[in-house]
Amino acid sequence: MSYSKFSTKNANYWLVYSCHLKVNKEPIFSEKQIKTLDAIVLESGATDLLEKDGIEKLLKFNQYSYIIKNALKQEKMPLFYFTDVKLTPLGFWTSIFLDDAVPILIFYSGVCGARNKKIKRRKFLSYAFKGIGALALLKLFTPMVSCYVGVTNSKAENLPKFISEINYVVPTPIAEFRNAVTAKKLEDFIAPKLYKELGRKPNIAIVFGAAHAGIKEDLLNKHRRERIIHLMKKLEKKFKNYRLLKDTDIVVELQFKNKKEAIIKTYRAVGFYEKKK
Repeated sequence: MSYSKFSTKNANYWLVYSCHLKVNKEPIFSEKQIKTLDAIVLESGATDLLEKDGIEKLLKFNQYSYIIKNALKQEKMPLFYFTDVKLTPLGFWTSIFLDDAVPILIFYSGVCGARNKKIKRRKFLSYAFKGIGALALLKLFTPMVSCYVGVTNSKAENLPKFISEINYVVPTPIAEFRNAVTAKKLEDFIAPKLYKELGRKPNIAIVFGAAHAGIKEDLLNKHRRERIIHLMKKLEKKFKNYRLLKDTDIVVELQFKNKKEAIIKTYRAVGFYEKKK
């Protein structure tokens, strides 16, 4: 695994770029170091734990087994939070279209336009499309880069930044929209809540797939995350208010008692995404 360590005015963060198929054994989750964490945010959907056998499923999930095992050994266990959202069918197909179809079409149009020597007045535009298309086409390769980041053992900076910026070119529900909503829940709700309870900056680890490297930039840049959320709301309006994501305002807090028991609290952070009624 690999990670980035950084801070905002509200919290100290470890963003761990994980691989869904591997046990996450980042040193910060070792039996000795995990005690320094106040909270751990896992990628699982916010409402997954509210479903039948939710805790049992979580304990059996290979990716988080090492983390939870060592957390349960602590006298004062870190809190676990679930901020992630689920894609609606519309959100899924919107992501497929923006991630795959659009980059290919733009790139193809740019290449064809650049070869058309007769349309001189549009030469600049054709090359512009080619350049934009080439940049957008890189989005098709980010899953492979993400996979590498998720299995590499190092403090990562450059590759996650690359993933983040490429995904930001054409933000989609499956990646950047989820990143922005999670970052907003962290900076606007979880971190201030813990800061008030602890009387200091909380130490928070975030365990998401490496494709979600944009969470770091969204946490550090309020304007960026708000812009993405604004874009998402505009898209939903275009679709006559059909939702792209579910659970946008839900935060679930889990406090383990033991392997079989836990206290689960659900917060609805109204106003962070949905309008106050």
